[in-house]
Amino acid sequence: MNCKNCNKELILDFAASGLSCPGCGTFIPIAEVCPNYNQIRELEDIKKADILLSKEDIDLKQTGEAMMLYTNALRTSSLPEELKQLVQTRAKNGIDECKRLKLYISAKKSYSGGDTQRALQSFGKIRDYKDSSIYIEKCRTKLAKQTRQQLPLNAVIGLLMPVALLITLSAFKVKLLPCIIICLAVGAATEYFSVKGGFGKTVVIILTALFAFPFTLFAILTFLVHLSTLLSLLLAFIVPAAVLFALASLDK
Repeated sequence: MNCKNCNKELILDFAASGLSCPGCGTFIPIAEVCPNYNQIRELEDIKKADILLSKEDIDLKQTGEAMMLYTNALRTSSLPEELKQLVQTRAKNGIDECKRLKLYISAKKSYSGGDTQRALQSFGKIRDYKDSSIYIEKCRTKLAKQTRQQLPLNAVIGLLMPVALLITLSAFKVKLLPCIIICLAVGAATEYFSVKGGFGKTVVIILTALFAFPFTLFAILTFLVHLSTLLSLLLAFIVPAAVLFALASLDK
């Protein structure tokens, strides 16, 4: 429905209960176009959804309710033809707003919960929405700080896995050149997953804790320090667990 004065498309304004023109400012009460508008479900659904979205402390549940109301308003079977297109456009815009708002709320929840990487990914999808760009910078700063804090743990993981593998390969009398190539490849892979984080880093830490760290320490204590096998075995599991726990606590 277009304005009779300037031919601009009118916009539904539920707060003022009318149609407003963004071009010349012409205002038409909804009652003039649709006398029984208060009884039309689609208009009431959009009005309720707008009220929900206007709340400062809106949560995911309320956003979902608003999205459902906008979706219901798309079924404009009871609307007069003059209003049908305007209501459908308003409902579609409302659905898009709900989608962005749900992503924004989830991103803020991830950020406050400490899942900075997920928060950064979510805010990146709506960087032009509200203060998402500010949160993106906060996430990047926080992740850079976490990376610096995790350097000791990453260094330990990147060193121990190749050393443990080298000892194992040497015990099976593998030639030096293949040993070096394999150890360099494993070292690069462990360092990559350690820096990248996520599930890959978790797997690397578990392998380091269960195999690389104890095995390397056991070999040093047994063959270099000449401790008894039993004492070396005991220390090989107690010391790595304590060190890894201390280094992992730097993430907090």
